[in-house]
Amino acid sequence: MSRTSGVGILSDAVKQLHFAWERCRSSWSDQTADRFGEQFIDPVESAARQSRDAMERLQSICEEAKRACE
Repeated sequence: MSRTSGVGILSDAVKQLHFAWERCRSSWSDQTADRFGEQFIDPVESAARQSRDAMERLQSICEEAKRACE
């Protein structure tokens, strides 16, 4: 699996999580839902964004190293 497809898979998973959570929130809108979102959904989305950014930086570094070796 290439690094690019890993970024794509991660991005797609985060989008699916976000849309599923929005569907849940349309019928679950109490304080427990708020806490659940804050404790579980928000951290996952944040960590996934950070991971995606790190993967993209790593891809850039690898491409630069590859060019330097040519």
